[in-house]
Amino acid sequence: MRKLIVLFVLVLGAVLVSAAQSTWIDSLQTKYDQHYGLDMLLYNGAKYVEEVRTIDSHPFWQSQDELKGTVWSKGKSYPKQRLKYHLQKQSFILFYEDYNGQPHQISLNSDILDSIRLDETLWIRNSYPQIEQQFIQSIFQGELKCYVSSKKFSNFKPEGQNIGHYYTDEIKHNYLIRKGKFYPFNRKKTFLKIFPKSERKTIRKFMAANKLSKIKTLDNHELKTLIAYCERID
Repeated sequence: MRKLIVLFVLVLGAVLVSAAQSTWIDSLQTKYDQHYGLDMLLYNGAKYVEEVRTIDSHPFWQSQDELKGTVWSKGKSYPKQRLKYHLQKQSFILFYEDYNGQPHQISLNSDILDSIRLDETLWIRNSYPQIEQQFIQSIFQGELKCYVSSKKFSNFKPEGQNIGHYYTDEIKHNYLIRKGKFYPFNRKKTFLKIFPKSERKTIRKFMAANKLSKIKTLDNHELKTLIAYCERID
């Protein structure tokens, strides 16, 4: 009986110490944020340095200029952040100034990111093993679900007028989830095959009437319009 009492006291003590440490850590983070104006959950990453100089290209999504965005990390929202998305590294780059006004740029810790919205595009963590990228663009969420993955590669041009490293254009792949099945599609033909034959003629007419037939050239808004229509008739 005495051993059980001692064991209970030890376990209770460990729980109380753990709770006290958790409270102390939360208090420390609050004081840090109040003093320095930086949230350790957001400003958590490695210093970013561009490895190679490239000719007439860049590794980022859309533009090499900073984009305004919102970061979600462990359920917490951080709006109005200055960001870039490095497509080759699949890494979000955060630009900020510290409490002394000194500029910094870091690669955010992907392990603690929930999602990121850049302009009107929502990037979410990839949960599909068929897609190799860590983050994907969420285009449509309904009975149908549509995603886009993006990447770039670094190559070397050994001869000619501009010798040196360069990044490829953005390479995009589209994916549709219909009735629990995963379908990649990058052409009209493969897209139409996802749906029953009875629906294909109607979808084809809608695509032609709205200039949505060239799947590879569709932007996210156009792709969303197409998927929303397909859901209505499916």
